[in-house]
Formats: sequence, structure tokens, C-alpha cells
Amino acid sequence: MDLNSPQPFWSQLVHRPWRQCLRLLAMLLACMALVEGTRAQSEPVSRDLYQERLRNEGNTIAFCLRPIGPLAAFETELAHTLGQVLLTQVRTYVIGPQNFPVSPTEFEYIFGLTDDQIFIMMAEHCDVLMGMHLSTAAPEWLRLSRPYIVARILAVTHDPAVKTLADLAPGARVGVQALAAGDAGLTSYLRTLPEDQAPQRVIFRDNRALYAALADRQVDATLMWEGALLAGTQGDVAGYYTMESLPFPVDTVQISAAVRAPDSFLGALIDDALGVLEADGTLAEMAVRHHILWPEQP
Repeated sequence: MDLNSPQPFWSQLVHRPWRQCLRLLAMLLACMALVEGTRAQSEPVSRDLYQERLRNEGNTIAFCLRPIGPLAAFETELAHTLGQVLLTQVRTYVIGPQNFPVSPTEFEYIFGLTDDQIFIMMAEHCDVLMGMHLSTAAPEWLRLSRPYIVARILAVTHDPAVKTLADLAPGARVGVQALAAGDAGLTSYLRTLPEDQAPQRVIFRDNRALYAALADRQVDATLMWEGALLAGTQGDVAGYYTMESLPFPVDTVQISAAVRAPDSFLGALIDDALGVLEADGTLAEMAVRHHILWPEQP
């Protein structure tokens, strides 16, 4: 192409063979795609979808909180208690129930927002997000704190004579939330028993339905996290009994706070403050008072 030609650039381009024009167009499109792909990899969500707030709020830490249930009340109190330990002001932002893909209930510990929603929420509203399930599935752009709730998966019945799963009668119905902690262990355990002696596993879609089945005696026992049982009973566990042991290991439910990965200094401060509250018994007292952890039975 002659740049010194008196013919305009585009006039020259039009007169070039059409195959060369298509090749040039393809190169331009490829370059544009490469730029957009690089941008997409560097940002979990396009910046066009949110307006990032200013991070400088002086001596204030902003906390995002779930909207409903005992965990919400616990985490609201905890946010202000962390502020007292860190000698800083606290601002809270309660996420509206309408923002959740599935309506939140008081029975669940899973926070319920998608990763993209969490990214936008933290960019727009908060430094710390309360209520993250401590697991390896957390996105890499979040830093999770040490847990402030460590809850058990309990085997619960109405019969105080049932101390283990082996005490259940053949064909007894054991309710469990599908794919939740304890479900895989229960499934494997039942496969080791003779078919005519094994209890029956009954799955439920969520903890609300699981608790309702236990309360109505549609099942003989359940495996559920202790906060769900206490939410259903509002802390009055009279008539409910926990088995002494399970014949398989079950992971605990651990709930933590999250900051964005670049805010590592803030994350370290939150960890230190939680350590203080754990050491002096504050976290345990709050969890029992808010009916999240099962109180010791006499």
C-alpha cells in the first residue's frame, strides 16, 4: 500500500483484492478479542456493571450482613463487637432479600449470593462480608478469616434411647439434606448393612423441609447442622435428643468473614480480633444466646 499515493487510504483499500481485505478485517477482530479476553480475565465482573465506592472512610469499617435469621442477628452484634475490639467505627449494610437468587431462610448457613454478586456487593458497599462458608470453593479474590462459628452436624431423634444409628429399627427413616455434610458418609454407611437391617435414607431439598419432617415425625432421625434445629425450635430443644456418636466422620460447618484479597492488612486485623473474642469466650456465649449452637444437655 502506497501511503504517498494521491489516492486516499480507504480508496486504496477498496481496490485491493478482497481476500486481503478479509484477512485484514480478521486480524483487527482477533486483536479486539484478545484485548477483551485479557480484560475479562483480570476482572471477575465487568466494571460496567457496578460503581466502585471510595475505600477511604476514615476510622470506619463497613460490614455487609445477611438479612434474616439467628445468624443475621449474631453477625450484626459481632460486627459491632469487632469494632469495639479494633477501636474503630462500624457501618453496616444489610443485603435485601430480593437480591438473593433463592429467598434466604433462617435455616441455612450458606450465604446465598453468587460470586459475581459478592464481588459487586463488596465493591459498592463493604470492606468485610460476614457469613462466608469456610471452604476451598471460595473465590481466590477473597481472603477468608478464621471461623467465628464452628457448628456440628448432629444426628437428632425424639427417642432418648437411640444413642447411635445402630439403635434405629430396621427400615427407620433417616432424613438428610441432599449433598450436605454427612450425606455421603450416611450413604456409605448404609451400604455396609444388610438390606433388611438398614435404615432408609430420605433426602430433602433444604434444612427447612428437613426440620419440618423431624418435627412432624415423618422421619425417625435426621442429620442436620445444629443451627437449623435451633432455628426451628427457637432454642427450645425439649423433646429432641442428639445421638452420642456417628459411625463415620462428618466435617463441621465453619462460618467466617471475608475481605477482598488485596485488603490483607484488614483481614489480619479481623483475624486478631476474632482470636481475642474466642479466647475470652465471647463467641461461644453469643452463639448459644442467639440459638446457633446446641447447648449442653444435662
